[in-house]
Amino acid sequence: MDKGETGFGTVVVGVDFTTSSEAVVEWVGQRLPAVGTTILVHALELARQSGETSAQRRIRLQAAVSANESLERLSQEFFGDRHVELLVEPGDPTSVLSTIAVERDADLIVVGPHHGHPALEKFVGSTAHRLMHESIVPVLLAVGIEQPTLAESA
Repeated sequence: MDKGETGFGTVVVGVDFTTSSEAVVEWVGQRLPAVGTTILVHALELARQSGETSAQRRIRLQAAVSANESLERLSQEFFGDRHVELLVEPGDPTSVLSTIAVERDADLIVVGPHHGHPALEKFVGSTAHRLMHESIVPVLLAVGIEQPTLAESA
């Protein structure tokens, strides 16, 4: 896509499968212009260790398969026919998102706040905080996004 066009070419979306993260994915699917490529990324923090046992390897591989299936579900649910890539990469979320964004010449990285623990809801998650300070690609911290799918089902 010509970067002079309206919208974003490549958008990298960090997904950690929390309800707030899934609300961000839904928001991106509904609100950002349907141009370019959206890359849904989950950083798998179960990196391969030296001396890894077969049980540990099996758990790591099962986690990767499960994450990929969940990304596929989100893609189908919120992006329809749009061009979406799914990536499950081992490593620290900040490094994974930054690296993918640079390698893919992304126009934007989108992440949500960390809402995994009530005491942390007033603060930005460490991944978002680090990205805002370290990324050379613009970062959109998607806060205040309602969860319409969850609210409609209630």
